[in-house]
Amino acid sequence: IYDRSIARIEEATFSVDGRVYTLPQIEARMLEAGSGDVRALFATSRGALGTPRLAAEPVRPGTLERQLATAAVDALNNPRLLRIDHAGRRILVWQVMLTRKEDFLNYLRTRRRVANPELFSVLLDLASPERRRALQSAVGYTFHVVPFDRAVNNWSAGTVSPDRPIAP
Repeated sequence: IYDRSIARIEEATFSVDGRVYTLPQIEARMLEAGSGDVRALFATSRGALGTPRLAAEPVRPGTLERQLATAAVDALNNPRLLRIDHAGRRILVWQVMLTRKEDFLNYLRTRRRVANPELFSVLLDLASPERRRALQSAVGYTFHVVPFDRAVNNWSAGTVSPDRPIAP
């Protein structure tokens, strides 16, 4: 149950199996259960356009690796979650990537055994080849939060292709 009177989603509480959690607590439990795989954050949605889209299929054990990789690629291809501002020499990223920066760095430490990772390296690791090329033109840029689009992610059958609907 979501309490809509809360101004910030991070302060909202949700009842799950009789226990009350905030969204950051749910995300922390999800990361813990997934051995720190931050790609799971890209496979979830907060229902706003400024968050990742949900996949058109349920997550399944047999396809989990592919689904997580696809979720990360899709999110990093979304200009509402990652933009490069060459004029300002900035990389604008989804707020969760900065608020959970240590989780993203730990992901690269454990996954690729990188001793001293940078957020830029995490992006390169998770991005599609095309996005990697675009990011490589932004070496040395500073990170900032991309302006959050709070508009509700409204889905209607006539506005998206049937093979990749916007969800929820």
